[in-house]
Amino acid sequence: MHRLALRALFVAAAFPAFATPPVAPEVVYDAAPKQILFDWNYVPRANLYEIWFRANPGAAWSKMGERPSWYPHRDMNVSAHLLDWTGMRWDIRACNPSGCSPPGSLDIGSTVVNTVGYVKPVTPQTNGAFGAALDVAEDGKTFVVLEPRYHTGLPAGQNMVVAHIFKPVNGRWQTLVGLSAGVNASAGATVSISGDGAAIAIGLPAESYAIGSAAPAEHGAVYIFRYTGEGWAFERRLTPVESDGLHAGAFTKLSDDGRTLAYSIATSTHEGLESYRRNGSGDWVRMQPLEAPSPHDQVDYGLGGDGKALFVRTRTGSSVETRAYGFAFHELISYVAETVPSRCELSSFDVDTTGNQFVSGVRPALVAESAYDPANWKPRVTVFRRAGTEYEPVAVLAPSRFQPTSYAKRSLFGDRIAFSSQGTYLAVYDPHDAQGHNGVQPPPSAMGTQPPRGSVYLFEKHGTGYRERRHIGANGGSPDWVDGQGIFGPMAFGNDGKTFLVGSPTEDGGIVNKKSIKRAGDAEAHDTSKPDAGAAWLY
Repeated sequence: MHRLALRALFVAAAFPAFATPPVAPEVVYDAAPKQILFDWNYVPRANLYEIWFRANPGAAWSKMGERPSWYPHRDMNVSAHLLDWTGMRWDIRACNPSGCSPPGSLDIGSTVVNTVGYVKPVTPQTNGAFGAALDVAEDGKTFVVLEPRYHTGLPAGQNMVVAHIFKPVNGRWQTLVGLSAGVNASAGATVSISGDGAAIAIGLPAESYAIGSAAPAEHGAVYIFRYTGEGWAFERRLTPVESDGLHAGAFTKLSDDGRTLAYSIATSTHEGLESYRRNGSGDWVRMQPLEAPSPHDQVDYGLGGDGKALFVRTRTGSSVETRAYGFAFHELISYVAETVPSRCELSSFDVDTTGNQFVSGVRPALVAESAYDPANWKPRVTVFRRAGTEYEPVAVLAPSRFQPTSYAKRSLFGDRIAFSSQGTYLAVYDPHDAQGHNGVQPPPSAMGTQPPRGSVYLFEKHGTGYRERRHIGANGGSPDWVDGQGIFGPMAFGNDGKTFLVGSPTEDGGIVNKKSIKRAGDAEAHDTSKPDAGAAWLY
């Protein structure tokens, strides 16, 4: 038989012509942390199934993928903090050569609480403060959470800092390993992870030891761990070069490639940054130190993710100065000056990957309520973007206009800030926020009336500025909160904002079936038997 005729017979056998499209499948759905799980029945005469998505009522339907006829299941990775849970819709269509089943519209908004991961240590500790510091790898595939007061198995009164590393295995997030560093050095511990999740630096500014013949003091230290392909290994412990160096590691930052490290240091005469580069032999080589301008009342530091620029922000009275330096020889690249009202202070500071953008927060100082001036002492978060050799403000963000006056004058909007790697998203935490929303919500449309448990404002880059996209509170029940601190703590982005992690170090916790990541909506996840054990929320 002719080859073309044989091919026609093969095609006809593999894809028989059907007079009509197949019927629509019956779909059931569920959720896991950062995933929506779809299952449906096998549909006779269907050659494949198509997965469709509509982001909001005004958006067009988009095809998200296909499944063969024998595989009626699909796990969809999602970013819970970015979705419009009220307006989005999904659809599963059965198809054959004659067409697809009629379009449907699945409202799965109820799954939002279960797409959020509720993260706890496998063995929670009373007062463990899990979530006091954390970071997410830029590839979005690994994150690390510090538990600074781990004490199981240690002598009474002692504790150590444990870094819990998490990674998805077979599509499900779980604890990878716990790394310990330092004894009785929990205060102010910091952590940073490389872009591929293969290197971790832990700063312990309260670690106390003696240098030479002097009495022990809180000199601090920075511990570096690296994944070798077979497991995690301790690589280096860095300590102050100066004998009077103190609190090394109060700021700790690794570059995305894991080869550049900057950490803060203080001495009897100055404050500044120590910086190191890892050479081809795996040794960490000390670079020229960078001193912060003196005198100053506050100081903050930053390192671009590409490791090419260092930032120092200082406040002296009402004057704020931000300096950007090239890494190698610390040449001054740019200088930015701000003015803040009296009785205001700096809040958070963050830098994007390239160092082309930074975020600077200012808030009222914590003074008696009667001393506040609501007309002048309003918090603000300013985004600066590089234009040539200068940085210019491109957005000034403030709390929602829907706050009552009695609250707004005490707002701590900007208490913590997280900037995504490319500056696409900006998270701003206000521990005094009283909007009263749980979970992921659109921007509030009514005045807050609930206790000030705290919320995260999520902003998205829009044109040259930013617009508020979501308002985030803790999911499920009434998680423990501390007046003045709210529910949440440190925040970090991965994958340019598609993964979002928030710490909750004052959260009461407990053992949850020996599984460290549960769905936020699962009742058993909310074991509160260990006061201040801490938790984290994975979006």
